[in-house]
Amino acid sequence: MEAPYAVIADDLTGAGDTGVQFAHAGLRTRALLGEWDAAAVGGVDVVVLNTESRALGPAEAYQVVERTAVRLREAGVVPIYKKIDSTMRGNVGAEVEAVMDVFGLKLAVICPAFPANRRLVAGGYLLVDGQPVARTAIGRDPVAPVKMSSIPALLAAQCRRPVRHVGLDTLDQGREALRQALEPPAEGALAVVDAASEADLAAMVEALFDEPGVLFVGSAGLAAPLAERLAQRRRVEEAEAGDRRAPEAQPLVVVACGSVNPVTREQLDELVRSGNVTVLTVDVEAALRGGPAWDGWLQAARGQIRAAAARPGQALVVATPGGREDVEQAQQIGAGLGLEPAAVAGRLANALAETVIQMMDEIDLAGVIATGGDTARALFARLGAAGIDLNSEVFPGIPYGTLTGGSHPGLRVVTKAGGFGPRNALVEAVRYLESLPL
Repeated sequence: MEAPYAVIADDLTGAGDTGVQFAHAGLRTRALLGEWDAAAVGGVDVVVLNTESRALGPAEAYQVVERTAVRLREAGVVPIYKKIDSTMRGNVGAEVEAVMDVFGLKLAVICPAFPANRRLVAGGYLLVDGQPVARTAIGRDPVAPVKMSSIPALLAAQCRRPVRHVGLDTLDQGREALRQALEPPAEGALAVVDAASEADLAAMVEALFDEPGVLFVGSAGLAAPLAERLAQRRRVEEAEAGDRRAPEAQPLVVVACGSVNPVTREQLDELVRSGNVTVLTVDVEAALRGGPAWDGWLQAARGQIRAAAARPGQALVVATPGGREDVEQAQQIGAGLGLEPAAVAGRLANALAETVIQMMDEIDLAGVIATGGDTARALFARLGAAGIDLNSEVFPGIPYGTLTGGSHPGLRVVTKAGGFGPRNALVEAVRYLESLPL
């Protein structure tokens, strides 16, 4: 079998929501967690790697992605996609240039649009729910706020190469016009291309897929037509691999909610209103301080977990407080303990992961839903998972798969980025896991 193609993401939920687009196209797709070797990339068509670099400084993010790209090059794996946040959080320019530098690529085509989740690019501006991204909750993100809505301006401040913008008018003129507009200079370039629909994204891929030296950069939106085009090339012979066995049926769904995004919090409220849900709210101060206070909270939580397990059909939610005042209070407590905002987020994610582990000791699981990249990463690290075999989507950008390796291979998981999905996304994700056949 030929060496797989690679998707390089900057966080875990992004790796999942983009990787599943390739799985949908019939390509055997594996999201790798942590360290990997040649054996980990065997037997699949696409590997998805998470550099966990979104919250790093630009120089450190460049180095982390550069090291990953060098390892891919040495393994003979070709990068086909650089996954970025659909709201442009993180070090997009630095990370894209790291991949371009290692592989000698001349052009990066950048479009974070994800129409199914109300992210569009028009006039070079990123719009979320019709608003410039910097004016939304993303502009107030506690770890990686986006302060500029103009993507070319944002990238120009992050990278060495020139940045271009190609508008919808050029895209509407057809394939050849787009190719001419994107002809890169000798030193290479990054090009931001507008997209107001899924058809625009597909036209972008169709025009540039066979062009040499091009790196596609975007969210799960652009990944979907790219995956379809790649599937045509690869002609997968084993779309339903024999080793893709369904995990054992288990009775209880656990939802781990660490995202503070208002969209996720509305979805959590909707899940609670649906009934038959037990909610454990993490004691933030105990989680940040650790020690006896945290041990005491965990001990008390075990009783609630056992009670929920005794009631058939329950969903069990463990969440951190998510209101704006709650976030500010957590940061104040963390500051009093000498913790930076990123460290506060990390400790709370680890607290959620530890609580879910406690649940797994007390109950049988139908599956786990993890909201927020930090939450998913911390949980899967605690489970020692080597990867996620991606199978399908509950909603666009909300993938379902099963863990590989670690202490719970075959565990069914759904990962959801904070801002993704309709109001009933968590309700339907719980129903989805409960409905899977034995």
